[in-house]
Formats: sequence, structure tokens, C-alpha cells
Amino acid sequence: MTEIITLHYVRRTLENGHHKKTETSKTVMADMRSVTRSEFYQSYQAGLRADAVFRVYAAELGDAAFVTWNDQKYKIIRRYMLDRDRTEITVGEQVGAQTAQANGGADDGAAAD
Repeated sequence: MTEIITLHYVRRTLENGHHKKTETSKTVMADMRSVTRSEFYQSYQAGLRADAVFRVYAAELGDAAFVTWNDQKYKIIRRYMLDRDRTEITVGEQVGAQTAQANGGADDGAAAD
């Protein structure tokens, strides 16, 4: 399924002794794929939650760090080059503190008594 996503690029520079962060963005078309069960669990073990997979042109992707899709901003957590022109990106969010808090402080996914 083709979706419209926004790629966000973050540049960090040093100006007059101060760190400056500049963000630019570009809207592109992307083919959306479902996250596989295996990829979901592997990312969760790494403290991340994979939410979606997109296939984009490598030239458009560049060094983008984030993606906005459906009014939600996601971090690019994995890149996989499909061929010379196309890259598959997995986007998601970090889990851990929120998950532990939702489980009553248990960080292994088990509900607290």
C-alpha cells in the first residue's frame, strides 16, 4: 500500500562554541509493509517497538533520522538496502520505562502481583 510519509533530517553543528540542531524535512511516497512477527519480537528485545516498514528510494532517504506518518513521529530503527535504488526502513519507538511502568515496575513483561 502506498503511503505519504515525511522524512526528517537532523543536522548538528557547532556555531560560536554552541551546539545547534537544525531539522529539515521532505515529504515522499513510500510502499508500506507490515512488521513481521519475528522483526517485532527482535526489536522489542532490543528495547524498541517496530510499528511499520516502508520502502523508499535511497536517494530520498539519505541520512533521515525520523519519519512522520499518520500524524505520529517515529524513529528509524532499522535500514535494509533492497537494491541499488530502494531501501526498506523499519520505524518505531523506544520501549522500556513506559513498559515497566505499565507492568507495575516489572521490566520482564510479567505483570506485578
